[in-house]
Amino acid sequence: MQQPTKRGVAVWAAAVLTAAGVPLAVPSVAGAAPECQVAALQMPAGAIGSGLMDIEQIDGQTVYYGNYYLPLADGGENQRAVIWRGLGGTPQEVGPLDAPENIAYELTATGLINGEAIYPDGTFRPWIQDIRTGALTWLKMPEGAAVDGNGGRIRRINDTGATVGVLATGKGSSKWNNDVVGHASPTAPIQFFGSPGRHADGWGINNSGQRVGYVQTRSLAKYPHWALWLPSIWEADGSLRYAAMPGTDAMLFTIEDDGRMSGMSWMGAPESGHFEPTHWADADHYETLGVLDGGGWGRPFGADGDTQVGWLDFVPEPGAVPDWALMDGWVANYGYFWRQGMVDGVRILPSLHNVASGDTDWHAFYGVGAVHAVHEGLDQAGTSTHAGFTEGQEPIFQATVFVNVSSCGVAVETTHDPWHLSDVESAVAYTEQHD
Repeated sequence: MQQPTKRGVAVWAAAVLTAAGVPLAVPSVAGAAPECQVAALQMPAGAIGSGLMDIEQIDGQTVYYGNYYLPLADGGENQRAVIWRGLGGTPQEVGPLDAPENIAYELTATGLINGEAIYPDGTFRPWIQDIRTGALTWLKMPEGAAVDGNGGRIRRINDTGATVGVLATGKGSSKWNNDVVGHASPTAPIQFFGSPGRHADGWGINNSGQRVGYVQTRSLAKYPHWALWLPSIWEADGSLRYAAMPGTDAMLFTIEDDGRMSGMSWMGAPESGHFEPTHWADADHYETLGVLDGGGWGRPFGADGDTQVGWLDFVPEPGAVPDWALMDGWVANYGYFWRQGMVDGVRILPSLHNVASGDTDWHAFYGVGAVHAVHEGLDQAGTSTHAGFTEGQEPIFQATVFVNVSSCGVAVETTHDPWHLSDVESAVAYTEQHD
């Protein structure tokens, strides 16, 4: 339950349960300090929802970067990039203001943001903007490559504006073959990073110019339909190496300047395995976070230092979770916070509505979107959470900041054997057996 793709126009009279930028205090466990606070960022005028993608300190000020959503006459929505300067900040639209739609991705400590403008014919154009000066730069793309928004993405940037992403470059029956791409600077030509597989994807970049993602190299001999994904690191010179894997295969999503990485790993055989969020201290050392007992999937969406945030899934009892909070009609997703040292456990984060309603059972915390934004130094994280209902009882989602996030939510044990069919040792043995 990230942001619903369509929703009714919100009637806001008394619907949002918290004043913008005013944190709600959440009672912390005895001895825990400081106290968790959950804050709603101000909704732009006319918006029917908002969400948060990143948090940074820029020139001594905390800045929040995300998206808001405007209703369209056909029942759809228009996504726009926006920043808030401080918890009580007024939302300011950013990016190319004349583009029909803008999607926010990344904010750096140097004041750079990146995003993607989307046009009615399907064309997408990636851009970078300096929010200190307002200067906007359109990234250079190959001729004809920026035609299908589903076929590419420039996802992350570093402090100097170097980029990483992916483009679909195949033709005919191989049209979904992807290549990892990037730019050395906002004005540099696009660069293609080679891989030995038919498909590769780029997700993260650090200030050394290292990029991470994954490469599909081959399929399992016993399961020819099962593509193997190798957690991949492209050095600044373009050379490729792989990180160690705890299970059958893995994917990398972020990389820090000191080499720490986040991603997810498939643990176990195809018939009985599951995806676990994973933290790499470096390319050779990893730690899997486990999943909820009763779920079998998890992945990080954001990381900073030894902190990781994302989603874990859980299959509730029939009727225990409302239909609007279910993915594919049967699974609920929960936002998690993890910091190194939390062994076989995470903190499940609440929604604005949970806090206002006094909910303490983490099973009720289903109204939390995929957590992308995290800043370890500030001890903050952010996403979009359920804030209340319209007069027509449609759920409302609002950009939310967890202040003192390491004290927020409920500590929940995780498991490496969610369906009691496999364990980490059998996953490693299986991998070794099948090379």
